[in-house]
Amino acid sequence: MILSQDPEGVTLKFIGKALEEHMNAYARCVGHKCKWAECGTVGYKDMGLFIDWCSLFQEPRATPAMLTAFKGSLAHINVWYAHYLTTVYFVTDEPDGIIPYKARGWTTFEYLISWLLQWKDWKPWNTIVFASGKPPPMSNDSIPQWLPPSPSDVDSFLDGEHADKIFTNGADRPLVARKFKEATEDIFGSVDRLNFVGAGWGPSDVKRLGKVLRFCTNLKNLDLSANRMGDALVLALVSASEELAELEYLRVDRCAIGDAGFAVMTGAVQMGVFPKLRSLVMTDNHPSPNSEQEMASQMAVREALRKACDSRRPVVRCS
Repeated sequence: MILSQDPEGVTLKFIGKALEEHMNAYARCVGHKCKWAECGTVGYKDMGLFIDWCSLFQEPRATPAMLTAFKGSLAHINVWYAHYLTTVYFVTDEPDGIIPYKARGWTTFEYLISWLLQWKDWKPWNTIVFASGKPPPMSNDSIPQWLPPSPSDVDSFLDGEHADKIFTNGADRPLVARKFKEATEDIFGSVDRLNFVGAGWGPSDVKRLGKVLRFCTNLKNLDLSANRMGDALVLALVSASEELAELEYLRVDRCAIGDAGFAVMTGAVQMGVFPKLRSLVMTDNHPSPNSEQEMASQMAVREALRKACDSRRPVVRCS
């Protein structure tokens, strides 16, 4: 199967070279038997390698058992791309004679869901590797400068922005839409920590972020620092507060939130909108005041928020 898809071994060489370059980070020394010159402080003792298409029984399938295995593999295909213990290698170059990577339906699906856990937490190495092709614009060298898709974007594969993607089997389009919805619901419904620090988002991104947050029913720690989304960010958070009932730690510092946003958050804290909230960070939001009146107004809204936090039981730590 590798030969039929990659007769010259071009893709295989890309993957082999990238694996060789990253193996030091993946390696774990066992006594003095470590093959590599340097070893990571954390790593694998053993690993599995899944090569999409090649690792699945493709047509023509010689036996019914091959078809059963193929269908079973598709049922759990999300795990290979959207699991926090997997590292995904992309080969996105576009050689002559094949449909471009970004024009294909399955590769678009795999590309999108592979990023879903990149915002989850710190990782010992980059779990997205471009063996060939160009990565998207990144923030902090590790996360893309675009918002993650949400389960509500499922129609994008049917009649939305991805409706023009090409599938060799037309029946795969509704299958991919369903798998996309399943993957995003599973991930955002189970994640307990999201780190969006400095992703470069602004006011135009608030609506999409709000869609994502409505599926984060087990989220405990959310860091949106240094995204200048303004007062609309606070409104989106409060609007999703029913789904964010488990939220304990929230950082929205350096987000260009003004007096109106502070007032909304103060009211939310007073009303117990986030019932399990323990820590709220809203520092460095106001611009430098241009007058004594502006300074007094900023001090007043900050003091109101502090009092609201102090009045909560248990007390919410606010800064």
